[in-house]
Amino acid sequence: MNKVSYSSGDVARFCDVTSRTVIRWIEAGKLKAFKLPGRGNNRIEETELLSFFDANGIPTPDELKTTVKDKNSIIISDDNHFTRHAKRLVRNSDYVTHHYSNEIEAGIGLANLLPELIVLDTLALQSDKMSIKDYASIILKSSNSFATDLIICSESDTGIKQITKKHNVHFMLKPLDLSKFAELLDKLNDQE
Repeated sequence: MNKVSYSSGDVARFCDVTSRTVIRWIEAGKLKAFKLPGRGNNRIEETELLSFFDANGIPTPDELKTTVKDKNSIIISDDNHFTRHAKRLVRNSDYVTHHYSNEIEAGIGLANLLPELIVLDTLALQSDKMSIKDYASIILKSSNSFATDLIICSESDTGIKQITKKHNVHFMLKPLDLSKFAELLDKLNDQE
C-alpha cells in the first residue's frame, strides 16, 4: 500500500497555522516527521498526522477523510454457491469484494487492485501444469509490495499444509464451515 505524506505547508493549511508553527511542533517532538534528502524538507506521514489530530483534539479535514483507502479483496472461484457465501462474509468484514472465476482474470485484478485479502477456491484453477503450491507462491511473490492474506479453500489438504506455514497463508476445508471462515476473517481484521 502506498504511504501518503504531507509537507509542513500542507499540515499548516490543514491546521490553519503557519509553516513555522508546524516546524516547531516537529522540533519539539509533538509531530513525528522525516526529512527528505537534499534540502531536508519535512514530510509527515498520513498516519502520524491523523494520530496528531486525535491526540490534540484537532478535527480531521474533509480532504483527509476521503484518502482512507478501501480494503480490497479478491475471491477466485467458479463455484457459485461458494462465491455467494464467501462474498457475503468477506463484505461483512469490511472488504470491498471483487470476484474472478479463473486465474487469468484474477492475475489482472491482483495487479490492478493490490488486495489485502485473496480467497482462492482451488477448483477454479484451470491449469493442469501448475500445482496449488506453485500458484500460491506466485500470488505471494506478486503481492510482496503490499500486505496480503491468502485463504486457500480446498476439498483436500494434500500439498497445502506446507504452504500454510507462512504467516499470511491460511487453509479452509470445503465444504466451507461459515462460522470458522467468519472467525478467520475477524482474526485477520484484528491483526491490522
